[in-house]
Amino acid sequence: MQEPLIKAVLDQGALYPEQCCPSPYHAYPNALGIKIPEDKAGDLDYLNAEITKVLEEKGGTGRFATWKKPANVAMINAGVEYAKAFAEGKVANQDMEAMTKYLQEATDGDITIKPLEGHDNFLMFTIGSQRF
Repeated sequence: MQEPLIKAVLDQGALYPEQCCPSPYHAYPNALGIKIPEDKAGDLDYLNAEITKVLEEKGGTGRFATWKKPANVAMINAGVEYAKAFAEGKVANQDMEAMTKYLQEATDGDITIKPLEGHDNFLMFTIGSQRF
């Protein structure tokens, strides 16, 4: 769904603030015809530069954005580190301070985190936005 939306937004001159699952990987490469070489797999700086380049070439500068880091990757990386620390007895069950630390590490600190009101074991977060 996001690929045709990105293409239509670019063609029509509309704004595309962020995808439903913000990530440079979510639809941008295919929608913009970006091929990621094997040696650049996982290189977000490379991908963001390529997205910027294509959008500049097609007149889309200033109208697109996404999160700088993929939310799913951050959750997985932070969750694995938390699980390892828990298994090793380094953190307690539902240690929000520790999970916050691991999320910050997974996003190079470019994250805003707060507990979900009324729920002691849920965290809501946003990752810094990459504007193109």
